[in-house]
Amino acid sequence: NGRLARQAGDAAVLATVLRERDVPDVQDAIQCGHQHVALADAVRRADADAAARASDAHVDAVRDLVLVAFRARYAR
Repeated sequence: NGRLARQAGDAAVLATVLRERDVPDVQDAIQCGHQHVALADAVRRADADAAARASDAHVDAVRDLVLVAFRARYAR
């Protein structure tokens, strides 16, 4: 659906900008790419449980990457 595609594109642009601004030294693109593929595969198969697991895993992994980088950069 067109609206979902636009929202996904907007989210990708926003994530890229925020990542470059907040944690430019984190090299997570490959890991995130694999997670996105896993999520897309689950959606393509219409496997809601697998999609939920992949989405949860991705959000958790990104949260951890950002927090580690943020703490390393701004810890006193």
